[in-house]
Amino acid sequence: MQEIFADLCKNNNNFITLVANADTFGMPDHAIYLRDMKEEKKNAAKKFALKMLGKPDLAWNAQSVRVLELLPPQESFPAIRVLWGEHGLDEILIKILAKNPMREDLQKFATILRQISNDDLPDILYALEKLAPLGDKEYLLLAQKLPNLPSEPKYKALQDQVFSLLRKKWTTAPATNQIQDWIIWAKANDVKLLASLTMSGGISLDQWKTRFEKIIWDEGDISKGKKTFTQLKCASCHSGSQALGPALEGVTQRFSRFDLLNAIIHPDKDVPNRYRAVAYTTIKGKIILGLVVYESADGVLLQTSTGEPQRLSGDEISLRQQTQRSIMPAGLLDEAKDEEIADLFAYMKSLGKTGK
Repeated sequence: MQEIFADLCKNNNNFITLVANADTFGMPDHAIYLRDMKEEKKNAAKKFALKMLGKPDLAWNAQSVRVLELLPPQESFPAIRVLWGEHGLDEILIKILAKNPMREDLQKFATILRQISNDDLPDILYALEKLAPLGDKEYLLLAQKLPNLPSEPKYKALQDQVFSLLRKKWTTAPATNQIQDWIIWAKANDVKLLASLTMSGGISLDQWKTRFEKIIWDEGDISKGKKTFTQLKCASCHSGSQALGPALEGVTQRFSRFDLLNAIIHPDKDVPNRYRAVAYTTIKGKIILGLVVYESADGVLLQTSTGEPQRLSGDEISLRQQTQRSIMPAGLLDEAKDEEIADLFAYMKSLGKTGK
């Protein structure tokens, strides 16, 4: 569709203006048209955002959220805060907020740490540095990121950046940027920091199991659970004809409650071959993780965890690696309340039943 629009613009100089000024302009699938706009782009973006926000029944997607990048912070940030947590697009929204970080968004930057890829981490670290000093909770969440950073040399700068931020809280910690030195120090000085530094993938299954035992599962609300299902981006991968993950109809009959929730907490454990992500390294050193939708000698089309397709041409790719990982992000339940987890399970339990 975008290619057709581009051709029409070439053949008619007024076509873009006509589209931007049309009363009907501002639907979710109109976002792609802004890419070919020039003088009209900012006004069209504002019109698009206002119409989308004015109609709560319209579903935002990765492309429509990108439109907010075209607006100044005083116009885009209030919209982002309204959308936050509602459409499973927080990983895209946070990148816009990171360009001009504000104190009121501090918790968003900290809680998104578990979900973002290591290649997107610089944006978040930039924001956290601007907003420092942080609160205890934010520092501990940041510490959880260290064990999960790869040991490759290209990630050393990120590790150094994280250690530098952590020293603003733990001023007497080791001067070295070695996690083992910090673990030894934390054993004697801060048990909470120790827990963050020694979590495998930020996950403590024993703690989760203890928590699950205290949840009142019978009070789960299906309608609220459906909303949580959408907020956590589950729907983008487990619903529809182009679902990237396994169908969830009848899933609570196939798995125990703990095994099912364990799969959400630890998405990279026992990933079936068909759902394992492929990592493409570009010639610029960026790593893009996703499921292959289409691949040829000319390039590849990937579906990423944000729900946004990613195209790479053949000459952009320097390395292709099959991973053991899922594109499902970790940490989805980290900020969920017990009632929300019960609601989510109630909704998943309802899937596949008549009328659901």
